Amino acid sequence: MFPDFLGIGAQKSGTTWLYQNLAAHPQIWMPPVKELHYLDHKPQSLPVRLLSRKNFLRKAKVHLRQNLIATLKGEPDANLDWAMRYCLGRRTDEWYGALFPKIEGKISGEVCPGYARVGLVDVERVHRLMPNAKVIYLIRNPVERAWSALAMHFRKPRFGEIAEYSEEEITARFDSPRSQRHCAYSRNIDGWEKYYPDGKMLVGFFDDLERDPRYLLRTILEFLEIDAGDDVMSANVGERRNPGRSEVIPPAVERFLARRLIDEVRSLHARFDNEYTQGWLDSTEALL
Repeated sequence: MFPDFLGIGAQKSGTTWLYQNLAAHPQIWMPPVKELHYLDHKPQSLPVRLLSRKNFLRKAKVHLRQNLIATLKGEPDANLDWAMRYCLGRRTDEWYGALFPKIEGKISGEVCPGYARVGLVDVERVHRLMPNAKVIYLIRNPVERAWSALAMHFRKPRFGEIAEYSEEEITARFDSPRSQRHCAYSRNIDGWEKYYPDGKMLVGFFDDLERDPRYLLRTILEFLEIDAGDDVMSANVGERRNPGRSEVIPPAVERFLARRLIDEVRSLHARFDNEYTQGWLDSTEALL
């Protein structure tokens, strides 16, 4: 079977928090690895998967190795069958569907922020596979999200720290096609709502995660039509998950991002017109 819901992003907008809290819910089954990246990548051959340094393929190999060791040690929670299928299986629609077991009394889902930025052709394909799925999209102040994503990119091991790079190098990364697609909330929402309209898509706000995470999680659980009571929520529902390092944004970069993202901020405020988008608009215009 295919997942009952997808968390499609946005990148650096609380997707790790979403994944971990949904995985802890007794009525939800989530893959043991976040971000399978099947729906936003072309299938790779086995040699490519085994030799690639791409992060999501590396995680598959690490997960397989961990479960092999756990199985050899006789640990009861090991799931070598799933780990082998995930890492070594030929990547097809059937392979992807087989990663989500049918369990009585549970729904299944996946969280992968790469899915938000796929094009209409890919969204149509997802809809063909999962016509009844629900879609969750968490969004964040565009300027803050863009900076957080840039800082995350440059702190990867092969790069170092963002403070080591010039403003020109940082802004050039922002202009990359992938980075631009992550920033295009309005375009992404339009694309997914074309195939998942009428209550099939929930747009949540990172601001709610910061202000009242229990409220945001309850909203998501109600959207998924499962138990949303306090007794099914983790005691540490508000704990920060996968936080950045709070790198200080250079003023020139901040103004650059404001100039480049002001139209997107205005579009979002016109669409949602709430206190959060008003705050995004006020802060972005102040930078200009």
